[in-house]
Amino acid sequence: MSPRPPGPRTVPAYVATSRHSAPRRNTFGELTRLKRCGGYEPAGLDPPQTHLLHLLAAGSLTVVEVSAHLRLTVHAVCVVACSLVDAGLVEARAPIPEAEKVDTTLLERVLVGLQRDRFG
Repeated sequence: MSPRPPGPRTVPAYVATSRHSAPRRNTFGELTRLKRCGGYEPAGLDPPQTHLLHLLAAGSLTVVEVSAHLRLTVHAVCVVACSLVDAGLVEARAPIPEAEKVDTTLLERVLVGLQRDRFG
């Protein structure tokens, strides 16, 4: 048996999700980007919901990143995030499709050209 990792114990998923077993929508993936909407925090939120909102105060994170920070399963984060999206507190964006990603070789060529103009 491997030793338990340092830090606080992981919250059981059924506790973190307020006993919900599945998200209300099936649009969340591991790379779905979550962003906080507005700066207010209504009363009556569960601790995982509050922690997620505090994490997103600094900027957007993917579901996998939130899962690592909160030490919850990806599925549990999807359930918690879904409830916050439904409440209008969090915005969820699908990952950028492969076809729409920026071509890095083109950007590197532009950078080399700009450096040549500046230093050449």
